[in-house]
Amino acid sequence: YNFSVSLLDGPVGHTILGPDAVTVGVPSSFLCSAQCSPECSYAVSIDNHSVEQNELAFTLSHWEGSKTVTCTAQNSVTGSSSTVRKTLHILEGPVNISISGPQTLTPGETQRFLCTATCRPFCIYTWIVDGDSIAGSGDEVVFRPPLEATSGTLICKATNSVSGLFSTTVLKLSIPTLHISSSIKYVTITLIKISDCLSLSAGPEGLSFFGPDAVTVGVPSSIECFAQCSPECNYTIGFDGQSLEGNELAFTLKQWVSSITVTCTAKNPSTQKSSSISKTLQILEGPVNVSISGPITITPGESQRFLCSATCRPSCNYTWVVDGESVAGSGNEVIIKQPKEATAETLVCKATNSISGLFVTAIHKLGSLSKFFTGPEGLSFFGPDAVTVGVPSSIECFAQCSPECNYTIGFDGQSLEGNELAFTLKQWVSSITVTCTAKNPSTQKSSSISKTLQILEGPVNVSISGPFNITSGDGQQFLCSATCRPSCNYTWVVDGESVAGSGNEVIIKQSIEATAENLVCQATNSISGLFVTAIHEFSSSRDSAGSSSEKMELLPKLLFSCMMSVFLLVVIPS
Repeated sequence: YNFSVSLLDGPVGHTILGPDAVTVGVPSSFLCSAQCSPECSYAVSIDNHSVEQNELAFTLSHWEGSKTVTCTAQNSVTGSSSTVRKTLHILEGPVNISISGPQTLTPGETQRFLCTATCRPFCIYTWIVDGDSIAGSGDEVVFRPPLEATSGTLICKATNSVSGLFSTTVLKLSIPTLHISSSIKYVTITLIKISDCLSLSAGPEGLSFFGPDAVTVGVPSSIECFAQCSPECNYTIGFDGQSLEGNELAFTLKQWVSSITVTCTAKNPSTQKSSSISKTLQILEGPVNVSISGPITITPGESQRFLCSATCRPSCNYTWVVDGESVAGSGNEVIIKQPKEATAETLVCKATNSISGLFVTAIHKLGSLSKFFTGPEGLSFFGPDAVTVGVPSSIECFAQCSPECNYTIGFDGQSLEGNELAFTLKQWVSSITVTCTAKNPSTQKSSSISKTLQILEGPVNVSISGPFNITSGDGQQFLCSATCRPSCNYTWVVDGESVAGSGNEVIIKQSIEATAENLVCQATNSISGLFVTAIHEFSSSRDSAGSSSEKMELLPKLLFSCMMSVFLLVVIPS
């Protein structure tokens, strides 16, 4: 008997690789892949835009309900073709974020503020007042400034519930300006000497940055600066010759540069004294454009070489998985030798940025020229063991199948077609169980597996409780609280220096010469590593036996000095 096998095959295993949701104004890309011998030609399109290749890159300019990406693969010799489609969810924002409410501070009275932003499907809002996180009701917050308050800074952070992209806006409040009665024709104020009257003005001191040392192209980032000031300082912050008012800079780099230098200036509005600092940020990129090159069919019993490529700065680390089992590779290269009975295999390359830890996987499916039907075999999951409430997550399942299997995947009684599940939990539950079923379309043979995921939460609602004014030389207790599951680890920083605390508690003992401090608590989820910081600003006063009498003697001197320094001439119409 004489047997011959045709080398012409495909397209089979036709699929579109890329995200299930895209954001207006954010660049997106999709890759069309199929097994073909010889290599297929491709056409990928969205709306009326089409390209004669297997990759489509685009940026949406406005929101629509959904978009559909279409890919056609055609065998250049046999003329056989296949078409697949992928429907995309369209996200938007947050953009046009603003705070509405009173423009002035009313100490001792309750005031209401509202944060608005354009967001699809919706935004989650968090509030910060004078560096402290406070609880709000969604996009609304109500708080009562203390009677001694003279100014305040209100920050609203709007975060897209699916993409995790966020934007912040700042509202600066001050007490209303006093108006002089109209019965006074004019007032002349002559300032002779004001140094004695400004003894309560201090700073800026201890100006420092809070934020990352490296940022990634295309990933939203933010950095803040703070200083000790009395009264509160005015800030400008920026990079590359551009700056804005405020102490927080939120940005997303669109392309790679070697580094950027962020500069912050704090200025005391009373003394006009200013201080500036700079911080150079390392710029990371990728991994993007991850792909595997090599044979598209199995040659059982022979060694085959595959190469994984990705755009990465400064570099990527590569790991390989063949049919659900990790294999040793040499960097971005792997050589595998399949057993003689092998009919198909799935090759996965995971490229991980060496600094940021961000990773992307590429999948290379190999078929056999054999027409025997096998599988599903080796059905397994690829994805995390724990997911966090509010953080987008995904999990995939794969099996060895010839021809390629059909998949269903889901949890909590809901399932969808396909082998990838992307979801974002809105509230905490103890666990969820994901189930995947792979079915051979020819033999109808199926296989199912399940995986129980641990559910994490937080840190959210991070805040510091403790005094706003402490006595120098005495130990004062501060407590950091956060919503965390299963638990949080806490670290403390006082004026840029780490201090030892006992869990979420720390005791601060100020030096005699200290006047004011910034206390920072960082709450880190013990499993996910996600963290949030809260800032608590307080001032210090001297504590000695003669302090009361000294204050009593000093007050008349200050009053007399100010009276000698300021002359008021009031002319009343006759």
